[in-house]
Amino acid sequence: MQAGLAAVDAAPHRHSFLQQVLDDPGLDAVLTRKALLALAAWQAAMPPEDLQRLDEPSLQRELDAFAVLSHGQQGGAPWTDAQHRGWQRASRALLDSALAQPGVPLHGDCTLDSFHGGDTLTEVTGFASPVLGPLTWDLASLLRDPRRPLDEAAELDHAIRYWDALRRGGLPLGDAFAGDFGEFWRACEWTAMLQHLGRIGRMVSHAGVLAPEGGAALLAWGTRVAMRYRPLQPLVSLIEPWTGDRASSGFTF
Repeated sequence: MQAGLAAVDAAPHRHSFLQQVLDDPGLDAVLTRKALLALAAWQAAMPPEDLQRLDEPSLQRELDAFAVLSHGQQGGAPWTDAQHRGWQRASRALLDSALAQPGVPLHGDCTLDSFHGGDTLTEVTGFASPVLGPLTWDLASLLRDPRRPLDEAAELDHAIRYWDALRRGGLPLGDAFAGDFGEFWRACEWTAMLQHLGRIGRMVSHAGVLAPEGGAALLAWGTRVAMRYRPLQPLVSLIEPWTGDRASSGFTF
């Protein structure tokens, strides 16, 4: 999908814009807020009928991109039987979480540079083929862009603002998410984990190694989320070989 707020397609322009954002955290914060407000307004206004759904096979492909590393094809050691069973449980939990979320129109290319259209960022344009998918998908994509990692306080601030905008806009969030930001954030982190695994798998598959630029953020996020939620803990030992470190502690819920 190609999308954005007056999407900038030229790579030099995108690189220049991202460098501006990296050099100015204040600009990053302002533009991210504007992008999320514009996204929420577009999602509330877009009729969901006749949109193709981001279905289970599409989500499974994200997980499969990481699972191929288990065969040692890209330098990863084969998983043990225990690791394989843990993968089955954790990956199923990620799929079930994504599929249980309300289906909403998705931007599909939800990164800050795809939204960049000048100083205003007031309307969403350029959606070639929006799809219907998990409520937190676009939020996870925007907050966990490995080219511009945010600290968790900034992630939470943006997520709360977006959640409020969705509720004010009248988008059906379902009982589980409409009145409980904590549950909304958990779903977002699990959606982000699914995306992290897909990105790690594709980066390794394409390059043969995990590039330090971007890869470090993906690994750090993946480890943090896996350690935080008990059903996802089996993923820690599968991510560790790519970090070069051993994770030893964390919060679990």
